[in-house]
Amino acid sequence: MDLMCVGSGRPCEADAQCSAWECRSDVAIVGLTGAFQACAPKVCAVDADCGDKGFYCLLGAAGSAAKGFEVQGHCARRTEGGQGLGEPCNDKKGDGLPDVVCANRAYCLDGRCSAACSEDADCGKFGRCSLREMAFDADGDGEEDAVLEAPVCLWAGADPQPCETQQDCDGGLACTPFVPVSAKEAPVLQCMEPPPGSVGTMCGEAAFGQQCANRVCLWERPEDGLPGYCSTPCRDRSDCPELAPVGPHQYRWLCEAVVFSSAGTLDRSDDRLVSWCVPVPGESTLEDCFGQFRCSDPAEVCRASVRAGAPGFERAISFVCVRPAGGKAVGEQCDPEGDGSECATGTCMRTAMKGLGFCTRLCASDQDCAEVPGASCVQAVKLPGAPPLLAPECGMVGKCVTCQDHWDCGDGFACADISNFPGNPDRRCLPTCENDTDCLDPGTFCVESSGAKVCLPVQCG
Repeated sequence: MDLMCVGSGRPCEADAQCSAWECRSDVAIVGLTGAFQACAPKVCAVDADCGDKGFYCLLGAAGSAAKGFEVQGHCARRTEGGQGLGEPCNDKKGDGLPDVVCANRAYCLDGRCSAACSEDADCGKFGRCSLREMAFDADGDGEEDAVLEAPVCLWAGADPQPCETQQDCDGGLACTPFVPVSAKEAPVLQCMEPPPGSVGTMCGEAAFGQQCANRVCLWERPEDGLPGYCSTPCRDRSDCPELAPVGPHQYRWLCEAVVFSSAGTLDRSDDRLVSWCVPVPGESTLEDCFGQFRCSDPAEVCRASVRAGAPGFERAISFVCVRPAGGKAVGEQCDPEGDGSECATGTCMRTAMKGLGFCTRLCASDQDCAEVPGASCVQAVKLPGAPPLLAPECGMVGKCVTCQDHWDCGDGFACADISNFPGNPDRRCLPTCENDTDCLDPGTFCVESSGAKVCLPVQCG
């Protein structure tokens, strides 16, 4: 006779296989220093690993800031009487609605109860196992400090079909991008059931928690009290409205690539992209400004418009005239870690001063960069890849310019972390080299750092 765990029905050979706990030697106990041998929740990947129907697999982050984090689950007790996998839920605070919690307490996602997964079969009849960026408290201090891709169930509804744009979906379904666990390279799109109660064109905290039918709220800025916009995937501008309202204002629309997932890394080259219909002020002419990179209307700015990723996977860059809705002028200070929205041109360029950038613009020659002392007209990487998509912008090049990755540095330079504190990186553009003789500054040597050979040590302000 085959033996099975009481309550879960899982095959077993011993009682220990039916417990959500195990005896381990690395258990930390609050109030005591060191690791102890004690009972602790099992490490798991899916609910079934816990061996007890009263427990589910709660995903978290394991590792350290110095060595990096990875997703790791542990068995946690289910909420008695909570909703099951795929059932409707609501646990938003301050929305005035009664809480409807999930048995898997942490997993009310898009208005449906979810679970950790490793394949579609873990998600029931109407689910898809997808990679979703989630924030975790990695060090237990109550603050979210690691953003990782976690494999969780996405409610899809009955018989979801492939789509490229919203025109491919009917019956109230929404063309929805997601990253299947089975295919980690790029997002795919399918016609799916929208989240419960999703309506309108504005979304996010500042829009009373409203969700979009395709689950993606773009350009939300909750720190400024600004809502995001609901949009739709596109292959090119013809898939977008010519003129359509968002709230009380009319907008024209471009088709542009937006980062859908950063793949759990800071490296932009592995970002997963989806092209969306992007609103720009309705007064914009959208005339072509390639060449001189200036607009006939001085109230407009020339914008580099990049298209890439799903649904079309065509990599293209165009240059169009857009009337800014406000923002700082070229040369004014801005935050280089932001999204550039504080600048009228939409782009903040890095300098050699940490945390200090300047609003930049597209240029045809160095003369176009006169507003910014020390800037020259350089080819900036707007989208990494093979080949990268480039646009000429006023920028700083040379040693010690702050950077996020190698794409922020010009030819002959690479981005390296010069900090001695792994948890507080200081990434700077440094001269590349093959051997010590390539390093011209006294006392510098050719060293492997951050995936490149650069001249170190260096002192930057």
